[in-house]
Amino acid sequence: DFSAVSASVDFMTVVENAFGIADESELIDLELDAGTLYRGNVSEGGYEGPLPLKGWRIDAGAIKKAP
Repeated sequence: DFSAVSASVDFMTVVENAFGIADESELIDLELDAGTLYRGNVSEGGYEGPLPLKGWRIDAGAIKKAP
């Protein structure tokens, strides 16, 4: 669960604030292969490609832009 209001995001925000994890965009050597991605309750279709991160978070806005 990576929604903006989840317990995991709250926890990682505390860790990020405590240790100063950089909030920079990058593509890591990990592939994401999802049959269907959702933004809220809206299906945006599938995605197969590199996993874009911004700091420790998945950069959902960059998924469509990733090669």
